[in-house]
Amino acid sequence: MVLEARTALRRGEQARFDRLTDALRDHPLHPWLRYLEFRRRFGRHDEQAIEAFLAAVPDTPMADRVRGFWLDRLARQHRWTRFLEVHSSLSSGRTEARRRCLHARALLETGNDTAGFEATAKLWRVPRSQNKACDRTFAIWAQRGGRTSEHLWHRIEISLKRGNPGLAGYVARMLDPPDRAVAETWVRDYRRPARIVARAGRVRREPQWEQPVAAAIAAIARRTPDAAASAWQAVSGGRSSVPSRLDAFASWRIGLGYAQDHRVREAVEWIERVPDEDRSERLLGVLALLSFAEGRWADSLAALEALPSGTRGELRWRYWRARALTALGRPEEARWAEIAAERDYYGFLAADRIGAPYRIVQHPAGSSAERIRRIEGMGGFRRAREFHTLGFRHGFNREWRRLARRLEGEDLAAAGELALRNGWYFEAIRAAARAGAFDRLDLRFPIAWGEEAAAAARGYDIDPAWVLATIRMESAFRPGARSPAGALGLMQIMPATGRLIAPAAGVRHTGSRTLLDPEKNIRLGSAYLRRLLNRLHGHPALVSAAYNAGPHRAERWLAGGEGMEPDLWVEFVPYTETRRYVKRVLEYRIVYQHRLGVRPVRLSDLLRPLPPAPGKSG
Repeated sequence: MVLEARTALRRGEQARFDRLTDALRDHPLHPWLRYLEFRRRFGRHDEQAIEAFLAAVPDTPMADRVRGFWLDRLARQHRWTRFLEVHSSLSSGRTEARRRCLHARALLETGNDTAGFEATAKLWRVPRSQNKACDRTFAIWAQRGGRTSEHLWHRIEISLKRGNPGLAGYVARMLDPPDRAVAETWVRDYRRPARIVARAGRVRREPQWEQPVAAAIAAIARRTPDAAASAWQAVSGGRSSVPSRLDAFASWRIGLGYAQDHRVREAVEWIERVPDEDRSERLLGVLALLSFAEGRWADSLAALEALPSGTRGELRWRYWRARALTALGRPEEARWAEIAAERDYYGFLAADRIGAPYRIVQHPAGSSAERIRRIEGMGGFRRAREFHTLGFRHGFNREWRRLARRLEGEDLAAAGELALRNGWYFEAIRAAARAGAFDRLDLRFPIAWGEEAAAAARGYDIDPAWVLATIRMESAFRPGARSPAGALGLMQIMPATGRLIAPAAGVRHTGSRTLLDPEKNIRLGSAYLRRLLNRLHGHPALVSAAYNAGPHRAERWLAGGEGMEPDLWVEFVPYTETRRYVKRVLEYRIVYQHRLGVRPVRLSDLLRPLPPAPGKSG
C-alpha cells in the first residue's frame, strides 16, 4: 500500500493518496509519505508550516531534508542569520558540499570570520572544482584576507598530484608575480618532472621553486629512483647549492623509492643523508626496516627507539623491536608473549615465533532480549527495515546512518546484532567497530554466502576461509558494492577481469548484472584466486597482493624482494593500500578458519619463503 500511495501522489490523485495514507497512519513509513507530499509543495509553505512539519517528524532524515530545502530558500533570500539558526538544528551527519559552501558563506556574511575562514579553508583544500555555491564564499574569503599564498600553492600541488592540471592552472593565475610564472611553468611541465628538477639550483634565489622541485623529485623517485638520484646529484652538486631542507626531502624521497624497489643498500645510503632533526616518524620506521634487512640489528633497534613513544607502542613496531632484540641475543627483552596475545597479523606472527597458540577471543554472549526489543522498536530501525524490504537503498541508508549515529556502546552493538539478523552485514560490521565490540566476531566477521563460498572453494581447491576473508576485505559483504575504479560486487571484480575469467568459470557473463549476482561473483572471484595461485607459485601473500594491485606489479615486487624474509617483504610492498590489504587478508583468513570451526593454519605457513621471480629457477 505504501507504493500505491506514492504512485497516487505522483499522478496527482490527491484524494486517493489521502485515503491510502490515512489507512497507513500506524505504518513506519507514514512520516515518509507525508514528507513526499510536503516536499512536492514546498514552495507554497511558509515558515510556520515548515516548523509545524518539522515538529511532526522530529529526529528523522525527513526533517533534515526539509531543513535542507529551507536552508536553500534562506540562502537565496540572503537571510544568513536565520540560515545559521536553522543549520544548527541539522543532524551531525555528512552534509553535501553545496550546503557546506553556503554554511561557510553564512558565517562570513554574519561577521564570524574565524569560523568562516576555517570552514572555507576546508572546502578549498580539495583537488577538484567545488560546487558553484562555493564561488561567492571563496571570493569573500579572499577579499577578507583569509586566503594566503600557502593555500594557493597547496591546492596547485594536490591538483597536480591527482592529475587535474586544469584546476591547478586556474589557481596558479590567482598568485602574484613572480609566483604565478613559477606555478604556471610547474603546471605546464608537471608530466616532465626532470625539467622542473633542473631548476633546483635556482631555489636559493627564487624560493618559490622549492615546492615544485620537491614534488618533481618525489614523482620521479616513485617511478624510477635511479633517474631521481641522477637528476638530484646533477643539480645539487656539492649540496651547498640547494637549501638543506630541500636536500633532506629529496634524499628521503629517493631513499623511499629505492626501499619500495627492494634495493636496500641504495635506500639506506640516501636515507642516512637526512639529518637527525629532519627525520620523520615514517623515515625512522623505514630506516629501521632497511637496517634490519641488512642485518644491522643495533641500527634497526636505534631507529625504533627514536620513534615517538606513542608510535613505538604500536603493535607493528613492537613486533620489529622484538625481532631486533632477539637477533641481538636479548630475547628476554622482546616480550613476545605480550605481542602474541593480540588477535592481529603481528600477534599471529609473534605467536609463531614462540610456538604459542593463537588468541582468538570471541564475545560469549549477545545483547539482552530487552535491549534488542528496545532498539527494534525505534522508529529509525522500523523505517530502515521497511525501506530495505521495498528495495529503497537510499532511504535505508539514511535511516540506518542516523540511527547508528545516535547509539553507542552496548546499544550500538545491539543494533549491529539486529542488522546481522536481517542480513545487513556491512551495517553489522560497522556497528561493531564503532561500538568498540572488537570481540564480537559474529558481527565483525559474518559468515554470509557461506554455502556459495564453500562450493566455489571446493571447485577451485582453495580455502573457503580465504574466499570469505577476501570478501570481508573487498566489500564487507555488500553485494552491490562499486569501487571508484569500477570493480563490482562482493569480491570487487573489474569488468575486464570478469569477462576474462567467465568462460573457464562456467559463468555466462552479461555485464554488470553478472558481477552483482553474489553467487556468480563468488565463483568468478574464486576462479581468479586459483588463476593467480597457479601463476604465483601458490604463494598466498603474493596472490593477495596481485588480487589488489594486479599480477604484473606483484611479480615486479617479487623480483625486487629476492632473498628477503617474507614478513619483511610485505613491509616493503610499495602501495600503502596493498600492504595493508595483504596483512588484513592473511589475518582475516585465520579468523574465518576459527569461525568455520577449522583449526587455523599458521601464518608462517602462509608467509613461507618467497618463490623465485619469473624467469629465474629456484
